[in-house]
Amino acid sequence: MESPLVFIIFGATGDLMARKLMPAMYLLCKKGEMSKHVFIIGVGRRKITDDQFRELMAIAVKDRAGDAFDLRLWNDLVDRIEYQQGYFEDAALYEKLVVRLKRFDQLTAACVPRFFYLATPPQHYETILTHLKTSTLSEGCGQGTTNFTRVLIEKPFGRDLSTARSLDKLLASIFEEKQIYRIDHYLGKETVQNILAFRFANGIFEPTWNAGFIDHIQMTLAEDVGVGSRGEFYDGVGALRDVVQNHML
Repeated sequence: MESPLVFIIFGATGDLMARKLMPAMYLLCKKGEMSKHVFIIGVGRRKITDDQFRELMAIAVKDRAGDAFDLRLWNDLVDRIEYQQGYFEDAALYEKLVVRLKRFDQLTAACVPRFFYLATPPQHYETILTHLKTSTLSEGCGQGTTNFTRVLIEKPFGRDLSTARSLDKLLASIFEEKQIYRIDHYLGKETVQNILAFRFANGIFEPTWNAGFIDHIQMTLAEDVGVGSRGEFYDGVGALRDVVQNHML
């Protein structure tokens, strides 16, 4: 990523940001794969300052990196991390984001692409997407082009087929298909990729790995991570929808 880019991450004080997103961005910087013109704006309901948010992110990265944590590298990245407090249903939040994002355009003297990441419980998706449209944030820096905005939505994508279709319809009314990313990070796990490669790259297994030869499969979700601070998420989504239909499948 050599060109300027700004990540606007909704739900930035949540578990996904701490466990996955911020450590991943730190590693991209460490590998030299992320430009120094990539900015991060965390959006959340918690009433904290920029510095308090940065400290939360530092703790998250240190927990993942351990002794390999590079303070010099982090100090270079942390200056590009900001926090915007607000409630997802409040139009004032999006007006403040408009002002922040214009500042990045002025700083780089360019139309900085915007990447909206919805790392929130799914009940907030419709609210956030609607406000992105009404505030014109979804249009980029005001040029009305699809080249400068992307949106990423985490699983679960709807509660059932009808709500998934409804969410797709809303997305299509705001963004073109090429702007939309629907992600389940577990589908990118090495274990899943290895099973697929192992089966189809070996002629001895491919003909027999099917229901005609396999009676049943047993799986164990061997982790000790519990609900923790994700009570609201599980209350709205449920462990079955969060774990079984994607993680274990």
